Amino acid sequence: MRPYRNVDDRIDGVVITFIDITDRKRFEENLRASEERFRVLVDTSAQIIWTTDAEGAAVEDSPSWRSYTGQTYEQLKGWGWAQAIEPGDRDQAQATWRQAVETVAPLHNEFRLYHAPSREYRWTEVRAGALCAADGTIRGWVGMMSDTNEQKLAEQALKDINETLEARVQERTQQVRDLASRLTMAEQEERRRVSQVLHDDLQQLLYGLQMRLRMAQDKLKTQDNGDLQELLAGTQAWVVQAIETTRQVTVDLSPPILKREGLVDALGWLKRQMKQLHGLDVEVSALQPPDILDEDMRVLLFQVVRELLFNVKKHANVDQARVELDQTNAQVVIRVSDSGDGFDLAVMEAQQDEHPGFGLFSIRERLRLLGGHMEIDAAPGTGTSILVTVPLKREAEKETSQAASQ
Repeated sequence: MRPYRNVDDRIDGVVITFIDITDRKRFEENLRASEERFRVLVDTSAQIIWTTDAEGAAVEDSPSWRSYTGQTYEQLKGWGWAQAIEPGDRDQAQATWRQAVETVAPLHNEFRLYHAPSREYRWTEVRAGALCAADGTIRGWVGMMSDTNEQKLAEQALKDINETLEARVQERTQQVRDLASRLTMAEQEERRRVSQVLHDDLQQLLYGLQMRLRMAQDKLKTQDNGDLQELLAGTQAWVVQAIETTRQVTVDLSPPILKREGLVDALGWLKRQMKQLHGLDVEVSALQPPDILDEDMRVLLFQVVRELLFNVKKHANVDQARVELDQTNAQVVIRVSDSGDGFDLAVMEAQQDEHPGFGLFSIRERLRLLGGHMEIDAAPGTGTSILVTVPLKREAEKETSQAASQ
């Protein structure tokens, strides 16, 4: 409203102007309502809600922060809020916050915050985002924190349980492997014992019987006892055959070279045996000759290769096979292959219960107990290739394992 004057500067009337400010009033009322809702939300929320300026410094009071941490507004403003964080987490929390402010990236972090009611530091999860003006400039930050202490403790307890279970599983696995190793050695010791009995007792008795038969034959040569001499000659032949059989069984049960020499030399002996006794030509090659200090592992691998070669002779319908040896820093690798008939692995697995003994699947299980494994590549008409791998076990590890089991 303003007065209207004439040329003589006298007031002749008044001009009144009306401006519609309904939208502005409505906007102000909505803004006040929004601010009130935010204030109520902050005051009643179970979360800790806070705001900072564009540089990340606290400039406004936060009742929920004060209620949780016990800090006063004077203590929390600026960067004073960091004093409520557990000292061991403080540097990380501040560095993460500064990086978020500098990069204008949403913040997500976890740290331990002092909880005044319980007088302890509790795990909290914090999330924050930037408030942007219409022109894109940062006006400030709003953050929310949640008490996740119970969840964190539950997660840690579950982690501890899992670690304990894993440790127990590893311990039991090692115990099973040690047991398998001891069983292998016990089997080998029993083989040696039987071999020794055959050599020292049975063979000596057979030699004595052979000598007595020769003496009887010599005495009967001067007499006309043709039928009796023929009977003695036949008995003598049987004794010779029995001696040869016990000698061969003695060697098969416990090859002397296996104890004296390494695995490569033992397989060289096995190669000669397979050719002499079974007519199977075996090619043995060693890219990196395995250095196996453990006798039980050496015995097991020898038995595995021998059984696989027996399988070639019995089932592959060929007279040639190949054995390849190698060693890496962590394991011994052996491949036994042939170009024979092959077989259907699925059918073999389905019938394994019908063929008990030290066969393919028995080999695989024994290797698995010792930390090794076996891969079978076979198909009808395409030959068979079996890869055996076992972890190296040094002498120091063996002594440690034996000490732990005592």
